[in-house]
Amino acid sequence: MIETKRSQHWRMGCLATAAALLLLSAGARETRAMEVEVDDFNIGIEINATDGDAGVQTHLDAEPWSSVEVWDPNGGAILNVQAQGSLGDQGITEFSLESGEPLCSLQPLRDLLSLFPFGVYPLTGVTNDGHTLVGDAELTNALPAAPDISATDGRSFVENGSGIVEIRFARGTGLGGCDDEDLVDEGLILDPRDVEVDYWEVVVEVDEDQAEAAGLMPTVFTAQLQPGQRSVTVSDEFLKPYLEAGIRVFKFEVLAANGANRTASEGGFGVMRDDDDEENGDGDGGGGVDGEDITMTLNFPDKTDASAFETFTATVGSTVEFPSAFFGLISVDVSSNSVLIEFNGPVGLSSAVFNGLIITFEGPVGPATVNGATTLPGFDQTRLITDGNRLCINLQGLTGATIDVAVIDLN
Repeated sequence: MIETKRSQHWRMGCLATAAALLLLSAGARETRAMEVEVDDFNIGIEINATDGDAGVQTHLDAEPWSSVEVWDPNGGAILNVQAQGSLGDQGITEFSLESGEPLCSLQPLRDLLSLFPFGVYPLTGVTNDGHTLVGDAELTNALPAAPDISATDGRSFVENGSGIVEIRFARGTGLGGCDDEDLVDEGLILDPRDVEVDYWEVVVEVDEDQAEAAGLMPTVFTAQLQPGQRSVTVSDEFLKPYLEAGIRVFKFEVLAANGANRTASEGGFGVMRDDDDEENGDGDGGGGVDGEDITMTLNFPDKTDASAFETFTATVGSTVEFPSAFFGLISVDVSSNSVLIEFNGPVGLSSAVFNGLIITFEGPVGPATVNGATTLPGFDQTRLITDGNRLCINLQGLTGATIDVAVIDLN
């Protein structure tokens, strides 16, 4: 084959073009390879419903980096971190921050949300290896309702065995001191009552000054609970040193979380000595029915065994014993010293001599009383009957919704 100079020039040009394309392709792959995704990056609104304040929190977890910048959904830079000196050489892997949390009476929740609009917050940075760090986090408008802690707040437990303190709570209805119904009406946030809870977190602690005055190192009890759980027993190991030192007042907090958004309720409880309880003739017993095997029946139109049309069995523990009773319309959570009934949707119960629940325990049940945390309209003391080892709860003629609960104290 004989090639002309022109054909030789043409072939060399094609080879050069192909080489250039290969170089460009390799460069693109190298650019993509130089980008490193963060391990975790989130941003959320945290509300203290009891104190009535709110702020923003964020957390970043990535391979060692020296600089990071974050933008809001509108493209405005909101965070720029530059590590310098020895910290820059070593690199940062985990980074968390909390914004200021002014009272919602001074900075309404609406104003906070205008400063931090909902949407995707992109992040870029530089790793210690010289790679580009990338990631993003979404701030959502799903702010969970503040937990209802009235079943535990202000309560006095009795030091008469193990497992003496049980923190009980229920789903709440609003955002406490930061409530603003107009935000829901305008569609800016979801109705807190409808926001799913990913998990609950319970924190118990003592006053640091009291602990240090008693020569103790302040410690914290924490527990993360599944969405269906509504109670947790505080460990004896946490309580014992403080009780022996005469510290008997404790603070606690229950948080509801949806993604990185968290809403907290704060309260307190006391622990009485057993002899104090005997002298005063009151207080809450420890232990209770925890660990007992129980049976629950749904009865209509009376309390006779023949009228039971649905039967459940369970062992009293930290999970909800009967999460789907009355054809899935209600859940019943039995704890050591109380019973919590929650409605999973609108429920109307027919009128009859008896239309409700009968819970049978292993041993005799003392007088049961309606707790002040009850929100179910029409549910009062006349609805409760104790008969030996049976607790009869008559719901006939009542109408409940998802925001309604009935709380019963067992004595």
